[in-house]
Amino acid sequence: MHAKLKWNQNMQFECDNNGHKLIIDASKEHGGDDVGPTPKELLLDAMMGCTAMDTRSLLTKMRQNITKMEMEIDAEKTTEHPVHFKSALIKFHLEGEGQNDKIIKAVDKSLTKYCGVNYMISKTCDISYEVYLNCEKIHTGKAVFED
Repeated sequence: MHAKLKWNQNMQFECDNNGHKLIIDASKEHGGDDVGPTPKELLLDAMMGCTAMDTRSLLTKMRQNITKMEMEIDAEKTTEHPVHFKSALIKFHLEGEGQNDKIIKAVDKSLTKYCGVNYMISKTCDISYEVYLNCEKIHTGKAVFED
């Protein structure tokens, strides 16, 4: 993997990942213009994106008819430097027809075996998750990876 970054102005930087460009910035209170996500916000996106891809792939292989998938994440940061996430809660909101046990298995496999991003983050952050199917909570778990 390879990526590049260049400074634009103030606290604004342009990242280039194989031609896919995005702007990261700081909030106005931290000297930025607030025109893009912060690096920590991108990390939250990466945590969701990684497990979403795993879970979607596993659900397809398990022939689960999930027609909608949305996620949200809330993280708590430390107050001391280096400021980092100390806990995170990932919520999976799925709609469609599927078997609870297969849906739970897909999410659990992602967050205990396959998701490399959450594996790395779990070394310093307690990650828990909730799974909802058609607005009903069907499971709560923890991202505990075996080394």
